[in-house]
Amino acid sequence: MKSRRALLAWASVFLFTFLGLWLLPALVRLLWLPNSTFVTSRRLEQHRRAGNATLGFEAILAVTPHSMPERLRWRKDGMVDAATLTGLEIQYPTQPQWTDADEHAFVEHTRDGGDSPSDGAAKAWLGHLYTLRQAANFSTALILEDDMDWDVAVKQQVVDVAKAIWTLSHPQYMLTLGRVVGQAAKLEAELDDAPYGLAWDVLWLGHCGSAVPEDPDAIYRYNDSSLPPVTQSAVQEKGVRFVYQSGSPVCSFAYAVTRHSAEKILRTATGNSVAFDVWLHFACERGQLTCFAVNPELFHQHEMAGAHDSLINGLDSGNPIEFEKTNNIWHSARCNVGSNATGPISCPAQYDGVDEAVPEAQR
Repeated sequence: MKSRRALLAWASVFLFTFLGLWLLPALVRLLWLPNSTFVTSRRLEQHRRAGNATLGFEAILAVTPHSMPERLRWRKDGMVDAATLTGLEIQYPTQPQWTDADEHAFVEHTRDGGDSPSDGAAKAWLGHLYTLRQAANFSTALILEDDMDWDVAVKQQVVDVAKAIWTLSHPQYMLTLGRVVGQAAKLEAELDDAPYGLAWDVLWLGHCGSAVPEDPDAIYRYNDSSLPPVTQSAVQEKGVRFVYQSGSPVCSFAYAVTRHSAEKILRTATGNSVAFDVWLHFACERGQLTCFAVNPELFHQHEMAGAHDSLINGLDSGNPIEFEKTNNIWHSARCNVGSNATGPISCPAQYDGVDEAVPEAQR
């Protein structure tokens, strides 16, 4: 009996010694030290890595069709020029040439599961799913539709976004015991290469609307001098950008995924929704995916003057666009391509009548 008690006593000593020497320092390092000067500086450097040529993701991938009608070639051509101007490395995966039969088969496959997409929306579904399969080859990837535009200061903008996403998601991630016990060193190494952290499935960096949470504590607010003074957004605070966990964005303009979340979307996504972005919206809303939104967004679709023209809906001359523009983007990368101004400009005529929104070089 005594020998058994002695054995248990020694086992307890060994266990507590092990916990004290290994697990407790790991917990301190992961849970408490983020507020220390050393780790705060280290984390800041990590966030700054978001300002690289792929905006802190392993890759940027564009959703662009195999072939484009001549009238719409400005979409990809303008993206290539804007990326060159702002130093972004964007990959353009060559998609299959989707046929009418492909679209019809996709629509028929989903008809019994809910609302079926139109032929144009089916093509968009196929394009996004194909790009997500490419994204699953990377640890993280930012997916852009090919008519996207962004500010010339996008590399600086994403550093603040990375800090916001980390701040909102990091505590819950670190407190997941399974992520800490036995994996502390591996986890820290992973996070060193992840400016936004890894506790998310979708980062919605470009959209056409996202409701703001009612709880102010759920919002990360920060001043952003690159915002135009006039925006079309649920955020009414001038010069302030919001980041928050969200289930409400619409329009899949620009969204980031991890390898895990790309695979999850591919496993669970079905075409039984009118549009891909509607499916993604509901997956976020229902908690199937952990999603964060930036509002006002960093990416928005660029619009050329003239008739509305879309890969999904086709040509609509009934409500022409008065002038070239990109909503919620002050110094459009596309509009700065070829500019001879001494500083960044906004799209001509977009901010006419809003004097403070027009850069001095453009007045």
